Amino acid sequence: MAFLVILSGPARGRRVDLAERLVMIGRDKTCTITIRDDHISRRHIQIGYDRRRDRHFAVDVGSTNGVTVNGTRLQRGALRLLDDGDLIEVGYSRLRYARNRG
Repeated sequence: MAFLVILSGPARGRRVDLAERLVMIGRDKTCTITIRDDHISRRHIQIGYDRRRDRHFAVDVGSTNGVTVNGTRLQRGALRLLDDGDLIEVGYSRLRYARNRG
């Protein structure tokens, strides 16, 4: 089971199980994970699952202030495969991706 833990920012302490679904992160109330931060776009980043590779991925869906994974900024629309322990930064929030392999 894979999950995100929000380490800092307005939603600090929250844990979200990812499973094999799409997760949208942003300020908009319709997002799977809503974070109230003026530096986060309404729809900022999407976390998805690639069944063929059995891996989760992150995509900056056109945010204003960008997304970094382990300090490297993602290009808008480019898919970035995630590894256990990756640190994702959006606005003033830091999220840790974790994956327990059964």
